[in-house]
Amino acid sequence: REQARTVEEEHEKVLKAAEERGIPSSLFPLERPWSLFPWYEQLGPRASCEESLRLAIGLRDLERLGRYLELGEERGLTKHNSRIYYEAAELRGLLEAEGAASARPGAVGLHDDASRAESPAGAAEGGGAAGAPP
Repeated sequence: REQARTVEEEHEKVLKAAEERGIPSSLFPLERPWSLFPWYEQLGPRASCEESLRLAIGLRDLERLGRYLELGEERGLTKHNSRIYYEAAELRGLLEAEGAASARPGAVGLHDDASRAESPAGAAEGGGAAGAPP
């Protein structure tokens, strides 16, 4: 009861201040104070872009990540104001690094025999340096 009275008193103060500044009191409805806020205009485009980024993150799709990160930039998303944008940008860097590493021609793996990889004849025979006669 006291809280309702306090809300009404504060509402009256706001209406009085609005009237002094020439702002219509209809912009401050007591029952539904957020009903006139432009929710979609403020949050819709960014939220839909973040949802697309979530999908691209889940799919680990480099092409989609790039496309939606560009769209997010256009809509004002940054690493500082959106956790989803940050995660997507980091994943894009990781996927690009993984792609560059796997695209290296003639890459030698950690457990590959280096001498076998260097010698085409040794690789074909399966002998390499370990199977060569002394």
